[in-house]
Amino acid sequence: MPSVLRQHFDAPQNTGVVSGADADIRQISAAWGDEIRLTAAFSGGKISELKWQAAGRPELLAGMSLASSYILGGGDIDRLRTELESQLELSTSNHYLLLLIEDGFTALMKCLEG
Repeated sequence: MPSVLRQHFDAPQNTGVVSGADADIRQISAAWGDEIRLTAAFSGGKISELKWQAAGRPELLAGMSLASSYILGGGDIDRLRTELESQLELSTSNHYLLLLIEDGFTALMKCLEG
């Protein structure tokens, strides 16, 4: 298991639910059964708080941790998948997880844009 994947799996960042969230996004992989939930608060046209929950493969949990940290750190949604691919080094069979994560964060950004 790559070290970044292990790090985010062992000590996930930004887990939980934002109380009084401005957005509550849920995505499910119908084929594989993996699920994600993103909750966020917005302030001044930006994400001020972001939390996530997920059920599925360890790579999904690590990916959600990494993605939430990347977005909260000012990362560009258009580069999210590239960032995850380079950091997580997933096998080809797990690339659907990147799409699930990307879809969730794209839906969240659409809520932010109004």
